[in-house]
Amino acid sequence: MKSVLLPMLLLATIGAAVPAAAEITTVKCESKDKDERVCTLPKHVNQVVLRQQLSDHDCTRGRNWDVRKKSGYDELWVRNGCRAEFEVRYGNR
Repeated sequence: MKSVLLPMLLLATIGAAVPAAAEITTVKCESKDKDERVCTLPKHVNQVVLRQQLSDHDCTRGRNWDVRKKSGYDELWVRNGCRAEFEVRYGNR
C-alpha cells in the first residue's frame, strides 16, 4: 500500500506546483497622424510587447505606445502615427 501511495502523492504535489498556461493574443492598434488611439483590453495583462511595427512612424514604448492600468481592465494606447501588432499575455508568464 505504501509503495502505491507515495508515487501518487508525489504526482499530486508536482501537479499543484505547475502554473496555469498563459493566454496569448495579438492586438492590432493604430494611430492616425498625431491622434491617440486607445485599444481596450478585456482584463489586466501581465505583459505586452510590440510584435510587428506596421507604420513608418516610430513605435517606442513610453513615447508612442504603452499600457494604462484601469479598474477591471487595461488599455493599450498608441499615438503619433504608431501602428503595430502587439502580443498580449494574460495569466502566468
